[in-house]
Amino acid sequence: MHKEVKGFCQSIKLQHPSHFAGVDVLDCGSLDINGNNRYLIEKSNYFGIDIVDGKNVDLVTRVHQFNSSKQFDCVVSTEMLEHDEYFVESLNAMFNLTEPGGLLLITAAGQGREEHGTHN
Repeated sequence: MHKEVKGFCQSIKLQHPSHFAGVDVLDCGSLDINGNNRYLIEKSNYFGIDIVDGKNVDLVTRVHQFNSSKQFDCVVSTEMLEHDEYFVESLNAMFNLTEPGGLLLITAAGQGREEHGTHN
């Protein structure tokens, strides 16, 4: 995980600590390649989804195809959207999966980092 991403996420946790402890968390793009978001979460129900199976993934699915009857207090997606050819649909899904009053925490590559890892 890039140190800038980790620092940003930690700053959000400091600003909104109630969204990171004793809550239901959905991590979109949870595969642990070079770190994961569990370090942010304390005594919570954590559920990770990704398009491939591996460490830190509870269910293999695309974000926009994830079906859940519940909403989450905190939805996290770090450095995933630039890999998602369905990013608009995924953003809508993440918003809809966030409980009213909940926190949607997103980081994504910006200017100078092209879309990658997709078929487009």
